Amino acid sequence: MQIYSQKYITFALGTLAVLGIPVYSYAQFMTYKPDINKERQEVKGSQDMTDCSLPFPTDYTLLSNSQTTIGRQLVFHTSKTALELQTFYQTALIEQGWQKERETQLEEFYSTEYKNGNERVKITSARQEKSGKTLAIIDIYWAD
Repeated sequence: MQIYSQKYITFALGTLAVLGIPVYSYAQFMTYKPDINKERQEVKGSQDMTDCSLPFPTDYTLLSNSQTTIGRQLVFHTSKTALELQTFYQTALIEQGWQKERETQLEEFYSTEYKNGNERVKITSARQEKSGKTLAIIDIYWAD
């Protein structure tokens, strides 16, 4: 004596597969805990700056530290004005033996390039109206 027909069993198994697999996958996804090694957990953005010989204002907040095809780019903001930041770098870099190559100013936007041998540094700074902070971009690269 057969309690369930073959069609009913096929329908039930099909329904279980169609509903069960996504529910199981979702449950696995929600409970997944990646294995993060301790060294990677302790990395902080400012620690990436330790191999950079350039000084930074005491109140800077690092926003980006990127390797580019020609060098490196650092982006941060500070409470110093754009002009104060340019003066800060001019004093510090000239003391370290850098030479100013070119300087551009357009209202509150400043860009200054320095050279030391074949190494180049471009300091760009502009005041951000909404935040009241100055955004700085430092490009470090090597000339041929």
